[in-house]
Amino acid sequence: MLHNTKAIVLNSFPYQESSIITKLYTQSFGLQSYIVKGLRQKNRSYASSVFMPLQIIDAEVYNSGRQGLNILKNANISEGLHHLHTSIVKSTLTLFLSEIILSSIRGEEAEEVVFQYLFNAIKSLNNEQDGALATFHLRFMIDFAGILGFNISNYDLASLNQLTLTSFPTDYNERLTREDRNLWLSTLISFYEQHITIGHKIVSHRVLHDILH
Repeated sequence: MLHNTKAIVLNSFPYQESSIITKLYTQSFGLQSYIVKGLRQKNRSYASSVFMPLQIIDAEVYNSGRQGLNILKNANISEGLHHLHTSIVKSTLTLFLSEIILSSIRGEEAEEVVFQYLFNAIKSLNNEQDGALATFHLRFMIDFAGILGFNISNYDLASLNQLTLTSFPTDYNERLTREDRNLWLSTLISFYEQHITIGHKIVSHRVLHDILH
């Protein structure tokens, strides 16, 4: 049966000669993998714009109800995220956040609260000025962990030394020193790897040190 659903693109990669496989977090079915047949052969520009990380799309999909690949029949960009992939800062953040999301979500059940949080966070990332994004990824990691049921304030994050959650900016427009941001990032990555992304080592954060000032 053909279904219509909003979805967030997490990653995509070539499959066979002309198709792609895309991993989506869908509003209706949760985390799913889809094959898009013949896409690279005829619609290269379409594929590069629609299936970029954190793109929000309207998708027509066939879901078999069984584990494995489903089929995506058609997809169109749902939200005008014009700045998300034209800014070096934002495109770098999208790669990092995509990895965090993909490695954190377990199971295929749809969770509306998770989808809506991600939907709003992506739109905020698109709309913010580059200079106001130095702590966006940190605030995202704290909030997203809470959405997934891991309230960071309930854990002993000893490696923060003098820093506490009460000292963390309540809004990502506020500033932290580069040293404090790096400390928060390494601590939060360690927390995710120990409690949330178990079995997945986060690697895409390495470029953030050069991009975010």
